Amino acid sequence: MNKVSQHVKTCRNRPQNDTNPGKRCLTKSQTFMAMVTMTNNDFLKSSRIKDEVFTILRPDNISFVAKNDPLICLYGEALLAKHKRQQISTVVSNKIREIARLLIAIRSLGVEAQSLFGSF
Repeated sequence: MNKVSQHVKTCRNRPQNDTNPGKRCLTKSQTFMAMVTMTNNDFLKSSRIKDEVFTILRPDNISFVAKNDPLICLYGEALLAKHKRQQISTVVSNKIREIARLLIAIRSLGVEAQSLFGSF
């Protein structure tokens, strides 16, 4: 991920009016990697979570785990469909980050869990 942020600083193709290109570029690259590696990537192509929640997540290890887990993505999509509040995307991003932290903790215990669904 560090190489992407270094490239963004010197890229000739980035817009000149972009104030903070590094964060957005890392977030987009994480989302792209999740779409490529996820087994059911057709779901992510048409889901609201990709457009409304993934764009506001910080590009770190927790969001990478959340974006790559299909059960976490389905939970976030269900929350988006259930609630109609204005700030629901922030609430959903916090919830999926909490669940991703849980999955990271399960993996650190030595449990062979590729996804949240496989850990139970």
